[in-house]
Amino acid sequence: MATRRQADNAAPDPLALPWCRDDGPELAGADLHPDERLPLLCRGCAALREGQCRQLATIPTHEQTARCDAFQPLPGVTMGHCWLWRLTLKDGRLVWWSNLPPANQATVLRRARLRYGVALATVRPQPGWQELPAVNPRPHMGCNPTCG
Repeated sequence: MATRRQADNAAPDPLALPWCRDDGPELAGADLHPDERLPLLCRGCAALREGQCRQLATIPTHEQTARCDAFQPLPGVTMGHCWLWRLTLKDGRLVWWSNLPPANQATVLRRARLRYGVALATVRPQPGWQELPAVNPRPHMGCNPTCG
């Protein structure tokens, strides 16, 4: 078993996103777009210009946002504890990872690695969600190891 000092000296997880924090609200940062109709993730994204996503060339829907891989945070934007995370497996399957209570990136990475191991390709927070995204096409519905 690794000691606390060994864990502290361990290399950072290659899937860790630099804009995720260990604590705090789902999305925080300077000058977030105030439009409540936009998905929370989009409000902190550098690709949003005048209410439209440059990637989609339209006003993004929640479903489009849930599947978006283009998120790049605006300067000062960070993410903390989220209950919904999108995992992509190396075979292309999509997993909606629900973590209650909401968890930070380090916790979700640790738990997702326990479940999916080396098959895990990406782990991305989904701030602002009230329910799971629509299942079309039907993604693999993942569950963390602590749920029944």
